[in-house]
Amino acid sequence: MPTHHVPRKRFGQHFLVDQSVLAHIVAVIDPRPPAEGSPAEVAGIAWYADLDSFLAAGIAVDVAILCTPLPTHAPMTTTLLRAGIDVLLE
Repeated sequence: MPTHHVPRKRFGQHFLVDQSVLAHIVAVIDPRPPAEGSPAEVAGIAWYADLDSFLAAGIAVDVAILCTPLPTHAPMTTTLLRAGIDVLLE
């Protein structure tokens, strides 16, 4: 897997690019819509503004990768696990 220093506020975008060679990414959850030309926008990956809207869509996934601020780890992980989705917590 490629490794390089990434400014903190852009970690998720770079993680998306790095992981796309290892997995089929089906959705991105971010309160900000993907910017024009961003990896998610270019690849046509589904975007959701929050975890609840993603779960309501009923998309089947094998695992969720959380690249979120520390205070969100416990509640998001708990919600995903209760929904039957395995979690990789960054």
